[in-house]
Amino acid sequence: MAGSASDTLVLFDLVDTLVKLVDNRYVIIPGIPELLQALNNEGATLGVVTSDTSNSASNFMEGAGLRTLFTVFVGSDNSDEHKNRMSIAVREAERKKQLKFNPQRIFCIDDREPRCIMSHELGFKAIGVSTGSTPYQYLKRLKDVGLAHDAFRDLTDTKAVLAVITAKNATSAKRPKLKA
Repeated sequence: MAGSASDTLVLFDLVDTLVKLVDNRYVIIPGIPELLQALNNEGATLGVVTSDTSNSASNFMEGAGLRTLFTVFVGSDNSDEHKNRMSIAVREAERKKQLKFNPQRIFCIDDREPRCIMSHELGFKAIGVSTGSTPYQYLKRLKDVGLAHDAFRDLTDTKAVLAVITAKNATSAKRPKLKA
């Protein structure tokens, strides 16, 4: 393994990153249980940031047998703005863990291009995953121009994703100015 993740916070979007709507019900996306368990084994702090309510997200993860792997759930009941929810999740994780996370050790895994850019703007490392509506080439482009730390087609390659997150020399790319 590239290093320990005990100083790392990993925030996941819920819909289309952790779960997907199939036949009118949500199911866990392939590779997620293995990745969550591996991150937990490495000592990473895990959280969910969602436009759903925090209770709904917590209850779903409970039903999937994964609730105990997460430290925080922040949803629309905490803030209407996703960017604010990410900041709230960090503060709540820091309060619960009684430590301060270095923004360079905060990863936000999301399937949407705008949310990856928001993560970058907050100084966090965005990892785009094309399990939702955003095609892989758009997420890869974010990586290529320095607005995302990495991009994956899915999260089934636990070793590759874990290597990105646990790498101690993983520093964000230079922060380019967004053109209006």
